[in-house]
Amino acid sequence: MTTKNLPEGYKEYAKIDFVNSKKDAIITNVIALIVAIMLIGLTDVPFKTVIPEGGLFPLLIKCVLLVAALFVYIILHEAFHGLAIELISGSKPHFGFKYTYAYTGSDMYFDRLSYIIIALTPIIILGILLVAILFSVPIEWYWFVYIPVILNFAGSAGDLYVTGLTLHMPKDALIHDEGVAMTIFSKVEE
Repeated sequence: MTTKNLPEGYKEYAKIDFVNSKKDAIITNVIALIVAIMLIGLTDVPFKTVIPEGGLFPLLIKCVLLVAALFVYIILHEAFHGLAIELISGSKPHFGFKYTYAYTGSDMYFDRLSYIIIALTPIIILGILLVAILFSVPIEWYWFVYIPVILNFAGSAGDLYVTGLTLHMPKDALIHDEGVAMTIFSKVEE
């Protein structure tokens, strides 16, 4: 069930807040760090392959392109959350930045499955796309693509964290995602 209004009988069950809860922020950052370390450990391509021949100027251009690619990645990540929200609910999402977080939020209340689909859409779609690109680029561009791969999986730590928590919520849970804070509601037992 996806709804614009919280049904009668539902009360706040839990809250996840990446800005105001140190616990949620620490857990998410630890997950991100572990994922990043694991992904760096999975590759055997030396980082020196990123350094192009021809001196400092080609390296500078590659670095500028990488920063631009990471910025585009963040926009695409949030856009895929927004697309999932719109396809599932028919409502327009809202986007923003708060502290170090880019976010997509909604005025809707989502059931567990819908919310998990929304949370995981970017990591799955961009993960498949980036890995496909990774295997098609020359070795000197490997790290140029692998760094966004790392960002995709490590940077989705918040999405993975809320997915894990959502799986343990009551079956009737409805999730309201404001962007950097999610409130989970459940029916009150009479």
